[in-house]
Amino acid sequence: MLKRFFGGTSKNWRGRALCRIPAVFVILFLMFTQIYAQDYNQSPSKASRYPKVGLALGGGGARGMAHIGVIMALEEEGIPIDMIAGTSAGSIIGGLYAAGYSGTEIREIIMAIDWKYVFSEAPFPRALWISQRYGLRQPLFEVHFAFWKIFLPRGLINGQHISEELFRLTTEADYAARSNFDNLAVPFRSVAVDISTGRLYALEKGNLAQAIRASSAIPGYYFPAIFDDKLMVDGGILNMIPVDVTKEMGADVGIAVRVNQTLAQRKKPKNLIDMLENTLDIMLAELGKKHMELADVIIEPDLGTHSPLDFSGIDSIIEKGYVAAKHKMGEIKKLVKERIDHKVLSNRMLDANALDRAKVSNIRVIDHTFSPGETGESKKTGEKKPPKTTNFSSQKLILSYFPITQEKEFNIERALKGVEDLYATGLFQNVWLELDNPGNGNVEVNVHCIEESNRSIGFGGNFRNEEGLSGFIQIIPFNLFGVGDHIMPLFRYGRLQMTAGLEISVGRFLLSSFSLDTGLYYEKEKPYLYSDIGENLGQLDIDKALAKVSFGYQPSKNFFFALGFRGERIRMMNNPLPEFNEGSLNCLTVFSRAIYDNIDDMYFPTQGIQLILDHETVLSTSSQGRYFTKFSGSFNWTHSLFRKQTITPLAKWGFSVNSLPVYEKFRVGGPMDMPGFHRNEVWGNNVIIFGLKHRIPLYKSFGLQTTLSVASVFDQVKSLEADKFITGISTGLAFPSPVGPICLQYGWSGTGRKQFCLSVGYDF
Repeated sequence: MLKRFFGGTSKNWRGRALCRIPAVFVILFLMFTQIYAQDYNQSPSKASRYPKVGLALGGGGARGMAHIGVIMALEEEGIPIDMIAGTSAGSIIGGLYAAGYSGTEIREIIMAIDWKYVFSEAPFPRALWISQRYGLRQPLFEVHFAFWKIFLPRGLINGQHISEELFRLTTEADYAARSNFDNLAVPFRSVAVDISTGRLYALEKGNLAQAIRASSAIPGYYFPAIFDDKLMVDGGILNMIPVDVTKEMGADVGIAVRVNQTLAQRKKPKNLIDMLENTLDIMLAELGKKHMELADVIIEPDLGTHSPLDFSGIDSIIEKGYVAAKHKMGEIKKLVKERIDHKVLSNRMLDANALDRAKVSNIRVIDHTFSPGETGESKKTGEKKPPKTTNFSSQKLILSYFPITQEKEFNIERALKGVEDLYATGLFQNVWLELDNPGNGNVEVNVHCIEESNRSIGFGGNFRNEEGLSGFIQIIPFNLFGVGDHIMPLFRYGRLQMTAGLEISVGRFLLSSFSLDTGLYYEKEKPYLYSDIGENLGQLDIDKALAKVSFGYQPSKNFFFALGFRGERIRMMNNPLPEFNEGSLNCLTVFSRAIYDNIDDMYFPTQGIQLILDHETVLSTSSQGRYFTKFSGSFNWTHSLFRKQTITPLAKWGFSVNSLPVYEKFRVGGPMDMPGFHRNEVWGNNVIIFGLKHRIPLYKSFGLQTTLSVASVFDQVKSLEADKFITGISTGLAFPSPVGPICLQYGWSGTGRKQFCLSVGYDF
């Protein structure tokens, strides 16, 4: 068009065309364009003429949510933010703002986060295959080892779910900025410390999510983050409020937001914990003084004694940050008056849709796992060792779980699903993604992983008020063949059951949909016997030596079918009632199981269906044994109601074709099955239960749980009558805890029976 407008065909057409324009016109044209460029809001030339504003956001855990209110106030008043640096919680909020989110959007994001999930290490239940959810005991804690050497964890929480959330929120901006934090909507720095060398870094390039994760890795609480092959932790141990970093970035006006000042609100220490908290506050306050002196404006929200670990009442914290910033607004406006008058704002433009159009050009798997005792440094030179690409078998395993393929468009949610699935295998300590932008509309996907130690000792335990304490130890060498197999020596001790055995479990045999479970056990069962009025008559003594093998098929994560055989030698002697002394017998049993399960939590589901069907048939037995076939099952369907309430219709049943030997009879009783009765008090050949469970959240994770049930236990199906059903109701508190679910239930039966039940810990 220009060529046509000016005329001419030579390569020097622009020069000749300009020569035809009168000199005065050229001068006027250049003057006009210069004036227009100076008045344009987003012009770098104009911005350089006026003071640049740098925002430094300090650390403080949950208290750092006040930064959101500060940003909302600055936006509302039209205060430009030209650069931002953050430490710990400040890095999270600052990183989201730099990624293009407004203060209001960040508030909505933070309010929607499930903090219970983010701060846990447990895989998302729906990422687990059913073979992982059933049959494996859940330890309270594990110790990893390599032969004689024990590995202690680098923190209490591995930060897996935090990494996932940060990647989901920042990766589009990071890709558009080509992993250069100066190219973000607002230039950004994340302050972190290399825990190996003690060196302080203001991270300016690399993966944005991992940079934020590094800055917020509180030493001892979170695992360090690997960034540029360095073990990085919370920058607050050396620079709590990075005003100096914003100055180095070119800020003329430094605004500091301090949220960790809790010492003034503390009382005299009364115990060791108080002493340690006060000591830490004093150290951090003193450390922050030299950086605070560089600030032109200091904003200090009045957060009282709100704990850095308490993520409740976030709205109130945000509001206090907003109010504190408003109080300082006059002071801030004096420093940036010219920019406000001329409406010179910061550039917030970023092509956040670039990743949606990108095609995957390469997928690389990178292993950061170090050998036992290895620090990641060369012993000879002291230089850092680069991450290594995994071996072929490990890479094949990882890519089999990863749904992203080359030459296809990249999808964030599918990529994160792959991360969750990989982490749920239990083979990895951490899994995270980093994207490279090579240009030309392509994206390179780097799957980073730290393999879990393949040997561990797990310790578990629980308490039931009528059974006392029970505990187990399992030693697990796993992933010996690269397919997630477990070989588990097991020892269990309790008042009602003792077990010693060896289990071999392969969740996905040769990466297929088939599973394998085998085991050799010696078990001693000592269940209680009760009279018709609930009087304890003593304990049975049942010894079992058994071997089993079963083959499973999992067409999907939610469905599982297994078929197996079990050989047993059973001995019943010295029992309190003569009719239960059946001597010794041998039998071979075939069993099968079908499960459909899509609930979102094993103990406190908010939605989903769980259906379990079991079958057993004795194929052969010694002369004194009995042939029988039995069927059993359970069904739960959980619905979410208003205000986070849940309601669960449930049913349990068990039927036998023949009379069952005592050790195979169905046992019911307790707050969920038959309120008012002892646990497993009533035995029979057949049982049927219908119930309705309702849960109301009270405070945080505490909930009021009420169950209505109708149950009947009968010897023969033809003897089932309506008047033999027993109604009951139980109510009480049920809530999760670090040692497993805790339930305090009191039950009433229609027969006049009453019973209190307390349980602590996971079932096993």
